[in-house]
Amino acid sequence: MFVNLTTYLEFKAMTNKQLPFITTFFILLLSFNTLQAQNTPQKVLGSGDVTKFIKTFDPMTQEFKQLEMDFEKDPNAAANAIAGNEKAMAILKKYGWDEEYFLKVGTIAMSYSICAMEEEFKKLPPEQAQYAAQVKEGYLKQVNPSDLELVKSNFSELKRILDK
Repeated sequence: MFVNLTTYLEFKAMTNKQLPFITTFFILLLSFNTLQAQNTPQKVLGSGDVTKFIKTFDPMTQEFKQLEMDFEKDPNAAANAIAGNEKAMAILKKYGWDEEYFLKVGTIAMSYSICAMEEEFKKLPPEQAQYAAQVKEGYLKQVNPSDLELVKSNFSELKRILDK
C-alpha cells in the first residue's frame, strides 16, 4: 500500500493548516513503506499503542530536537536519520518502542488523517462532497478498521498533541 501523500497535502492546503513537523515526518515515512496488498489491511495497533504514542510524543520530540534532527528541513531523510542514528534509536527504546515503531506510528498518522478529514469534510459544500468521499475511500482502504477505531477513540487527545 502507498499513502497518497499528494492528496493528503492537497487536503491540508485546502484546510489552510500547517502539519506539525513530526506528523509530516510520519506521513512521509509511511509513504515510502509498502505493505502487502490485502482486501482488509493487516491490524497493526495493539490496544495500548495509541495511548503510548500520546504519552511519549512530546518527550520524544524534545529529545529528537536535542539531537538537532530537523524534520522540517528534510522530512524525506528523517526516517533514515533515525534508523541510522544509534542515539535516536536509543530514544525509541527508552520510551518502550521497538522496530515496529515506524509502522505503528505510520498507522496512527494515517488513521488520524482520516479522522481529521472526516471532521473537515463535514464543513464542505455539496459540490465538493463527491471528491471528499473519493479521498476518504482511498484512505479507508489503507487502514484496518480496528486500528482506525483505536485512533478515533483517542482523536481529541491526538489532535491536542499533533495540531499544536
